[in-house]
Amino acid sequence: MAVTKIYLIVLFACLGSVLFGVTVGNFGPASLKRPFEEAFAKDENENMFKFFKNCCTTFLTIGAAVASLSAAPVLAGHYGRRLTLCSGAALSIVGSLLQVLVVEQRVFVFARLISGFGGGCVMYALPMFISEIAPPAIRGACGSAVQLCFVIGMVAAAGLNVPEGFSFQWSFALPLFPACALVAGMFFVLPMSPRFVLLKRQNTDGVVKAREALMKLRANDRDAVEQELAEIQEDISSQSESLSWTEIVKDSGTRGRSIRQRLFVGCMLQVLQQLSGVNAIVTRGADIFKAAGVGNPNLCNFAVHGTNLVFTLVLLVVIDRWGRRFLLLLSGAGMLAAMSAAAFLAWKVENTEDEGMKKMWGWMLLAAVCTYMASFAVGWGGVPWLYPSEIFPMDVKEKGMSMSGGCQWIFNCLIVGALDFQIAQMGTVGTFVSYAACIAATLAFVDRCVPETKG
Repeated sequence: MAVTKIYLIVLFACLGSVLFGVTVGNFGPASLKRPFEEAFAKDENENMFKFFKNCCTTFLTIGAAVASLSAAPVLAGHYGRRLTLCSGAALSIVGSLLQVLVVEQRVFVFARLISGFGGGCVMYALPMFISEIAPPAIRGACGSAVQLCFVIGMVAAAGLNVPEGFSFQWSFALPLFPACALVAGMFFVLPMSPRFVLLKRQNTDGVVKAREALMKLRANDRDAVEQELAEIQEDISSQSESLSWTEIVKDSGTRGRSIRQRLFVGCMLQVLQQLSGVNAIVTRGADIFKAAGVGNPNLCNFAVHGTNLVFTLVLLVVIDRWGRRFLLLLSGAGMLAAMSAAAFLAWKVENTEDEGMKKMWGWMLLAAVCTYMASFAVGWGGVPWLYPSEIFPMDVKEKGMSMSGGCQWIFNCLIVGALDFQIAQMGTVGTFVSYAACIAATLAFVDRCVPETKG
């Protein structure tokens, strides 16, 4: 019963990742619809319209990066994880409404920036909140639900945009549904984080409130609650108040070196996730398939996202059995093979004149991309979100999560923003080859630098 209740709480909290998954996934397919082009392209040449579309994608990630490095840590550290989630969802509502109502390019890009800022707050606080309420035995599965629900949001956006009759306005309105549900039910469904309560109130009142939160989470199992409460108190009392960046950098002792190493590993996992090229495929996959001539590009895009969803479900089943490190290595090996195959098949598509053969190579390219996405989902999709929440002590958790999340969004922005230039300079084949080289580097990094945190 207690485990079921935890899962239900986690699933409700993960409306936040559904929200941002829809926000990330709705623009690519919606922007291919003719009414969108007629509303926003107007009399501009093709290059200016491409620049506008690139800004819409890039400014979303800029907003998320700024939130992760500035407002989200302050909100989560001083006012709590729940308020941070609620604030991010409220901002997303504002951004989505603007996207639905306006047809002016600069306002629309600003609306994407607001949505990104709100999503950054949500995705910063969500893994932290889940890691603090879930018992160790199911923490991996609960943490991976963040990625699962993010993928569900992207699949929903991709699937609903397949019919031409589904308007782009409805596409940009989709985030309103999970955002409003999250805001409406936030303080009725989600309990306070016991760790956060004790960290901010290390007195009798704090102990009472933390005990109340644990009783709700552990189905009134008093013995288990008292044991866990004592462990949390011991963990917090062994650490000083939140360390400053100066203290982290200057501490030459064993603990200082350990924290800096954890920061490095947490940040590099997020950076390498982006360098694998996944968000270039997620945000611009429809354009790639359109160029390859493999039928309805939005339908192909939906197939990729559907593959991501199925194998993210696999991740939830195996992550607490097989461990984080093994899954990163297994996932990376599959991604390397699939991306290398995609580079070869993209070359065949570009250099085949016969239309029948070209279409065949295009369908094989789609299969390679789906294989890449399946491999990504079982490791690199979820583990980099979960891992940082498990390795930082409480006195540096906000800073560690801020820095690792910020790195994720900064490199997301750089990869997606540079995609048009990269393809222009290197071609699709060269772009895929560069991603394959980066994936090879991820395998070496995990093998040498990433310890297991299971349990």
